[in-house]
Amino acid sequence: MHVLVGGASGFIGRHLAKHLRDRGHKVTAISRFPGEDTVTWQQLYWNEGVPEDVNAIVNLTGNRFMNWNAWWDRNDLTVNSTSAMQEWEISRIKTAQMCVSYINERHKNGDPLDVYVQGSAYWYYHVNDETQNNIWTEFDMGGEADLISRLTNKWEESSKLPEDISTRKVIIRTGNVLSPESGVMKDYLVRSKCFIGGPIRKGGANPLNWVHMEDHLGIIEHALTNQNVDGILNSIAPELVDHAEFARLISAQTKRPNWYTPSRIKMDWTMGPERSKIMTESAWIQPERTLQTGYHFKFTNLSFAVPDLYAQISKGYLSNALYKDIRRFCFGYEDKVDDLRPQQKQKLERFTEFCFILAALGLLRTLF
Repeated sequence: MHVLVGGASGFIGRHLAKHLRDRGHKVTAISRFPGEDTVTWQQLYWNEGVPEDVNAIVNLTGNRFMNWNAWWDRNDLTVNSTSAMQEWEISRIKTAQMCVSYINERHKNGDPLDVYVQGSAYWYYHVNDETQNNIWTEFDMGGEADLISRLTNKWEESSKLPEDISTRKVIIRTGNVLSPESGVMKDYLVRSKCFIGGPIRKGGANPLNWVHMEDHLGIIEHALTNQNVDGILNSIAPELVDHAEFARLISAQTKRPNWYTPSRIKMDWTMGPERSKIMTESAWIQPERTLQTGYHFKFTNLSFAVPDLYAQISKGYLSNALYKDIRRFCFGYEDKVDDLRPQQKQKLERFTEFCFILAALGLLRTLF
């Protein structure tokens, strides 16, 4: 199978590309920038330069919005934040529409794709006083309660295919993918290793909808290779567990105490109300339809997943993680994108770089 992967330079996309290649599939990335085994989004939209033997698309594209982009860009996802909303729409909705356009073009040319897998998120499901004790599955309707669920619904709707197209389509609503490299596990690990570990909310009773990286990649491959799989799948482990248990398991691995929980005021200020709500007020979700399609989770219990992932940590993990976070906070760099876009650095980034270089030269002059 030859698979186009949107977001192949991202956190999950890098792992997926390697996973598929290791299993004998051919992978071509879709990126903003040209490169080896890569097509650009413009080429995909106009169906120019795309390999003719491509028979599947996996679109995992989406900007990072759970953190500040840099010290000058809080990246607040609110209706009043035009730039953040535009980044959300361009990185998710516009790219999904480009995938649909390419699939339509292939259909018109008499060479339809076999399967289209579109990434989505568990944010689709509602969280409020009426639904806080509900257990949501793929058969439940959401996408209306608040800004983030409405945006997620719009994201999924933008990937809708015309009824006359034979291409099989799967939407995967992803939970918190656990990996020491990024996401919620990295946040808990770094805080714990810095002796400020603990659940993200007081008491830690809020649900943690998690999935091991291996299982998430397995579900995507399951959707690609099984002809009987279509519609909505939840990429979330079947175990219902909260953040308090997650913090306890992280503490057991790092041998550090859990004692700190950020206040809601601090969370709202640093993350904004929408992102803070995602972290502290999630819904309980089960992968009922994913299990019905025949996928078997390798990691069904968090107590097995956390030690397995912690064993992957190499020496110097904390210093490397802090360096990357500080580098992004100071300069706004994305690790993979930085080398590809020196010509696109903003004036403020260049000014910040200049100030840091001057400070470093001044320090060297003082010392020597």
